[in-house]
Amino acid sequence: MSIIYEWSVVGLVTQTEGSNQNSIVRVKWLKTGYNSAGHEYGYEGSTVFSSANTQNFTPYEQVTESQVLGWVQNVIDEDEEAYANNYIASCLERLAAPVSTVVESSFPWET
Repeated sequence: MSIIYEWSVVGLVTQTEGSNQNSIVRVKWLKTGYNSAGHEYGYEGSTVFSSANTQNFTPYEQVTESQVLGWVQNVIDEDEEAYANNYIASCLERLAAPVSTVVESSFPWET
């Protein structure tokens, strides 16, 4: 079953670094996988940044979600992304598996 992935930003942490006011120093993100059965599952992560050596600083008020996600995707290594994808895929697989009905029963010695 194929999976379509979608990234989103779920939180930003800022601080002043040098002359850069409201510099984004941590991005909390979510990568969600959707399968053709209509299930979805997400993996949350956090990526740390610094604007201390940034030549093209973007003021906080002008930052877009796609720009921030680009920063995140540029620094995440292959191992972390593979882990996230495998985690999402395995959770979606479990969601797609038939669920057995659980029935609470009395004790055999009480009947």
